[in-house]
Amino acid sequence: MAEKLPPEVQTQLAKFQQLKNQLDRLLLEKSTIENELREINRVLDEL
Repeated sequence: MAEKLPPEVQTQLAKFQQLKNQLDRLLLEKSTIENELREINRVLDEL
């Protein structure tokens, strides 16, 4: 498959890859925040 993708498809693909990277970072950040929230709630329950 030596055919080259059309430029507009290459551009869209690059955008989708950037969005996926952004999504991966956000999911990791969400997980971190949820863990912090659980810890905060645990501490509050002990007060």
